[in-house]
Amino acid sequence: ANKLLNEKIHESISTEKDVLQRLLDIFERADTRGTRSLTVHDLLNACRNVKATSAPKSVEFQGACKILEEEIESFGDEVSYYDFCSYMLGRRKEEVQLYCYDLAGG
Repeated sequence: ANKLLNEKIHESISTEKDVLQRLLDIFERADTRGTRSLTVHDLLNACRNVKATSAPKSVEFQGACKILEEEIESFGDEVSYYDFCSYMLGRRKEEVQLYCYDLAGG
């Protein structure tokens, strides 16, 4: 997950040098409780604000639009800065199922 996020960050920085600072600023403004995490309500409010104030081609504008289009339940109860950056850069959590078989017969 870290490698994939780092690749997305590197890709974004190549076109927008200050994208990480902008994402951090958005996150810190949205963290009104000072807990270093956002509620879904905080996240959605931040995305609405970004959509209203950011350039349409910016990373944060595009990320905010995608978040606002998605199901709220997919974000969980609390959103960390790591998850926030992942969401804003287009990464999403996916449910994974692992099947385990006993091929040795016990």
